[in-house]
Amino acid sequence: MDSIKWESTIKMNIFTLKVVGLWPKSGEVYKFNLYTIYMLICVGFFILFSVFCQVMHVVLVHTDLEALSEPMYISLTKTLASMKAFYLMISLKKIKKFMRTLNGHFLQLKNHQRGTIEPSLLIWKGTCLSFWILTLGTISLWCVFPILDESVKQSRLPFPAWYPYNTKETPFYEITYVHQVIGVFCTATADLSMDTLIAAFMMFIGAQCDILCNKLRNMEAKNFKERFVECIEHHKAIVRFSSLIVLGEFFTSSVTIGLAMFRLSTVSSGVKIATFVTNVVLLQGCSVERRKLLYFGFLGLWSQADDRRTPNLYTLYTVIAVIFFLYGSVFFQILYIPLIVTDLEALTKLMFNLITKSLVCVKAFCLMQNAKTVQRLVKALDSDLFQVKTVDHRKLVQPALLIWKTTYIIFLSLATSTIFMWCILPFVNKSFQDYQLPFLALYPYNFKKSPLYEITYIHQVVGLVITATIDTNLDTLISALMMFIGAQCDILCYNLRNLHRKKFSELMRVCIQHHQEILRYQILMLKYLLQICKLFSFAAKSNHFFNIIVLGQFFATAVSMATGMFRLSMVSPLSGEGYSLLTFVTSMVLQVFLYCWFGNEVEIK
Repeated sequence: MDSIKWESTIKMNIFTLKVVGLWPKSGEVYKFNLYTIYMLICVGFFILFSVFCQVMHVVLVHTDLEALSEPMYISLTKTLASMKAFYLMISLKKIKKFMRTLNGHFLQLKNHQRGTIEPSLLIWKGTCLSFWILTLGTISLWCVFPILDESVKQSRLPFPAWYPYNTKETPFYEITYVHQVIGVFCTATADLSMDTLIAAFMMFIGAQCDILCNKLRNMEAKNFKERFVECIEHHKAIVRFSSLIVLGEFFTSSVTIGLAMFRLSTVSSGVKIATFVTNVVLLQGCSVERRKLLYFGFLGLWSQADDRRTPNLYTLYTVIAVIFFLYGSVFFQILYIPLIVTDLEALTKLMFNLITKSLVCVKAFCLMQNAKTVQRLVKALDSDLFQVKTVDHRKLVQPALLIWKTTYIIFLSLATSTIFMWCILPFVNKSFQDYQLPFLALYPYNFKKSPLYEITYIHQVVGLVITATIDTNLDTLISALMMFIGAQCDILCYNLRNLHRKKFSELMRVCIQHHQEILRYQILMLKYLLQICKLFSFAAKSNHFFNIIVLGQFFATAVSMATGMFRLSMVSPLSGEGYSLLTFVTSMVLQVFLYCWFGNEVEIK
């Protein structure tokens, strides 16, 4: 049966890369020929030299914040694009290996499989078209802006830059103007082509997974073994192709990530609040060993009696710990906002930690509402199918376990130090002599008198510790459960790879049962995450609630980091508050990392 030439889908990407000198016509690497000279002109003269001149301008005006803000975001974006182009050139051999892999027998798209890939292909084409239209429209406006606002009469260039000559004289001005226009178009073309190319590779991998799943769903008993072996070979081909893309790393490298994060810090500022105290679960081997959720019990969030919360002394303890200390501290801080709404400095000082605390209040409420579901998750860990049975199984889960433990320890250290510095900051800067509290808040009494000041101080400290404990324990618990699901997927894949012919049917049945148990466990975990109370309506509501929770986490983190960074710019970097802000930002990054890394591992596996 005829196959579809997948290369035709990305021929436009290849063509645009050729135009900017990033795709040699023959061979796997650059050779000494005319095309290499053309590449040096496009990349070296128009892209790199343009970026160099803009970076030099940034160095010259780094003390002028207003003048610095104009070229900074463009310079960093172009620098990032230059890095991408560099990694593309040094990874050409790997990328062309990708292209040859597409011609493999198992990765060929047959005509009857066109319907499977059409939805993904349509989304990719629509996204690429929108990306090109928006970017080219923006670049065109940048290039003609000096003409539109008539600043061309003052010999203004499209982008502020330093040149080793006077650009305000003719014909140097016109030549430099054309150089900047060609440079920005070359940069944008290279950047867009590389981004859409890697998106096409990802789209292709997703389509291959859909085709593989379709094959598995339509396997017949007559040729079961042959079809199953073919599906396994198809799966291996997909894994090899995706591994090549990951190993290529011509898009995402530590350098580009660093530049992107630096750009983020210049567009919106951000840093301050702590989080953490210990964990809810200990992981040994591949099993999650519980401590009867000691810390949640200590905080009044975990009833030891049963799944239902009944009126008793522990309920009273919950009201004191959660309502009085957690919700109370947040409530009094919110009341203070109307008093400082016009004071930007005071507002950012309050908001950077208040947003995170408010999100923790929501998390605590979700935990109390879904305590029964979490208890079922913990009990499910005792299932026989979930136990680590061999040394090979243990070796499979060690890498993920090591990442989780390392993240846990770093998170604990940063959060603990941040909380400690916040609690003693009024003593360090001696503001306690003026009855300054750790956090701005409005109370219905005059707290600047003893013993009301001491009582209020202790209330804020206890509230902060409870807030950090709940937040970090919940986040690390969720990441641990995600890691557990990923480890079970690894064990299942290992069992499938080692099926023996003699007991094929029996072992296959065990693997299918294992897979079903993993899915049931994941549903239970997601049910807790998504705050779903009706078991049988999970499928219909899961995406909605999960998106809200994740959106809230990312929104709170982004805003807290932004306001925190603004605060950092207003205090001495070597002061106690400066150190607490730095540790807070790192803690917030790790908090998002928990959701991103371990959630992505579950999606992949």
